[in-house]
Amino acid sequence: MVLNAAVTVTGAGSIDTAIINVSGSTIKPVPLHVEKADNVTVTIGTPAGSDTGSGTGSGGGNAPLNLVGAYLAATGVSIEGSNSVPVNPIIKLVFDRGVVRDHWNNNQNCFTMRNQSGADVPINVSRAANYTDDSEKRNIYITPVNNLIPGITYTITISANLQANNDNTLGVQREIVFTVAAGGGGGGGNDSTPPVLAPGYPAITRVLQTSVDLLIKTNENGKAYYVVLDNAAPAPTAAQVKAGHDANNQNAAISGSGNLTANTLATINANGLTAGTVYDLYVVAEDNASNLQATPVKIRITTTTETDLSTAIVALPGKQTAGVPFDLSIAEAKDTAGKNLVDSTAVNVYCDKDGGVFNGNVIFTAGAATVSIKVYTAGTNTLTVTIAGITPKPQVEVTTVAASQISSKNSSTKINPVLAKGTTSIITITLRDNYNNPMVKVTKNIKIVVKVTNNDASIAEEYMVYDTSIKENITLSKSITTDSFGQSTFIVIMPATIDARDGVSIQVTQNDVTKLIGNAFIYSEP
Repeated sequence: MVLNAAVTVTGAGSIDTAIINVSGSTIKPVPLHVEKADNVTVTIGTPAGSDTGSGTGSGGGNAPLNLVGAYLAATGVSIEGSNSVPVNPIIKLVFDRGVVRDHWNNNQNCFTMRNQSGADVPINVSRAANYTDDSEKRNIYITPVNNLIPGITYTITISANLQANNDNTLGVQREIVFTVAAGGGGGGGNDSTPPVLAPGYPAITRVLQTSVDLLIKTNENGKAYYVVLDNAAPAPTAAQVKAGHDANNQNAAISGSGNLTANTLATINANGLTAGTVYDLYVVAEDNASNLQATPVKIRITTTTETDLSTAIVALPGKQTAGVPFDLSIAEAKDTAGKNLVDSTAVNVYCDKDGGVFNGNVIFTAGAATVSIKVYTAGTNTLTVTIAGITPKPQVEVTTVAASQISSKNSSTKINPVLAKGTTSIITITLRDNYNNPMVKVTKNIKIVVKVTNNDASIAEEYMVYDTSIKENITLSKSITTDSFGQSTFIVIMPATIDARDGVSIQVTQNDVTKLIGNAFIYSEP
């Protein structure tokens, strides 16, 4: 469907692709694909409050859930319409009901980001580690895979199909537009922004009689500082924590620090504690440009009173491929008495991006076992291993790359500007695997099927597609290499003059031609 005038589209039918060239339209059936010209706005889906259907009023029905706002996770400042967003933001999207539990696999795929040129921007969509808590169940976090570009405007699109835990949907496609600060704000030589904590961090694990492990992850390289104080002690400032002092500027009995690598989990052991004692641990992070977080985070801990000799370590080989099984090795697994685990023991493996990836019994031999798991989301994933009878929950990070098979369903094509007489258009191909991961820096063979309509054989229009002059139907075979966004582009140059009822259709496919990537781009002269 192509809209060249403002209209309202209703009805119960389905729409595959909507190409929208002017503002002001309303499309109530949600299309599978939407292509908009620059600066065009459109309402997609049935807006909240406009439901004309009947009902008893006794249940939740399918009333849309609502977006409360989009904020910088570090400061709580809204990004909608902002022109001062840092280059490496963690964006917190807040909804009016839970969205991170029952339909997470669907909801992770309901967010996209594009720049002002219309090119897709790869993002990570995540939920907090404690996503079941009331404080986090309504929050979804968006993090660009790479730093954004200063001065460039970006748009986050939220699908109308985003679904709440109670099965209600957003109902209307939403867009959030913001601009990155001209100076960058979050990196480079003008960096003046403190590091931002990843959702769910800092956290405490492996609480023993005399020590605890502090887990922390931020978006920048730098350093984390901590002090451990009596639970009745007043709270220190960030500068005092960095100096290893309490609120009275006296040396804290227990303090320390650890190096941080951007977007990588760090574990810092705090020891010298007393068994059976309640403490307040304060932690603050600073980046390599000496930007210190404004306020330390407090975590209350209580050390154990019983001797706990349980241990475990986990390890795995290098990079993994999404959806392909690999072995997670567990070693030195000892119970609270310090004895090696033997026989069948319950093991749970949790992935911060994919949720539970293993839950079952595993045979241990002399404290060692192997667990076969799959991870589906590309990027750096943190795996947490819980073993029955063992206090520590060891963690390990695994880097996952996209699967090798192109998914026609998840891959897409976009064009800017739309085909017209005399235009030069750029078609952007985004390759994704079956798990919706962008296929980054891979070389693949594709086909470009070009169909030319020419009703007057004596006047043959000439189209330039991928540096090839075309006057009749042809299928081009091309080898493309994607960039760090999983994208590759080619140019289409349209003739300045096209006879009436003549035109062209351009369709990108996988190498076997039958598997289409995106929809055909079509121009027909009236």
